[in-house]
Amino acid sequence: MLNTTTKLYPYTVPVEYPVVGEDPSRCRIGVVSAAGGATKWMDVPGDAVQHYLPRMEWAGPGELIMQQLNRRQNESNIILANATTGAAKPIFSETDKAFIDAKDEAVGWNWVDKGRSFVWASEKDGWNHLYSIDRAGKEKLLTPGDYDVIKLTSIDEAGGKIYFTASPTNATQTYLYQVPLQGGKATRLTPASLPGTNGYDISPNGKIALHTYSSSTSLPLADVVS
Repeated sequence: MLNTTTKLYPYTVPVEYPVVGEDPSRCRIGVVSAAGGATKWMDVPGDAVQHYLPRMEWAGPGELIMQQLNRRQNESNIILANATTGAAKPIFSETDKAFIDAKDEAVGWNWVDKGRSFVWASEKDGWNHLYSIDRAGKEKLLTPGDYDVIKLTSIDEAGGKIYFTASPTNATQTYLYQVPLQGGKATRLTPASLPGTNGYDISPNGKIALHTYSSSTSLPLADVVS
């Protein structure tokens, strides 16, 4: 680990990975006022030695959301916590016989419906799909079908649409799709004339996008599409 804050020059701090028979590092989450003061530790359930906390974010004023994994990393809990009292409550859980990926990209905790629910990615049905999960833990599948969502590209809440990239039929080809914000059948937006790898950076209003394209027979190109 590189420490760049406590001395004039940066220096490395060795962090040893636990060997067989040793306990992993305990992790806890606390909140401190911007004005200073004591740390309020969140009352996260479970043994800190047997669990990891790979992700956390603010879930609105005075509230945190976090993901907790067991030591085998095949059980995931989504937990809401009150930043003032420290009270924490699991709202959504999933298990897998093998492994649950703790994703660190933008897929997850994209809040919609005025903060009442968020969009979450999960492989629980064998495919990587998007789900809507409300604060009570009620889930709804948004992208049904036999394909993996590769990337959540944009959520146009005003237009009621979710944009994502996927490769339903050929792993060497990536296309842009959209589904209604309430879920449904995916519609391909990338023209059939562009077989290959397509990427999109969609504007906040959802009206234009920076499009990149390449294939085994074409040089990379970039343009603006609407």
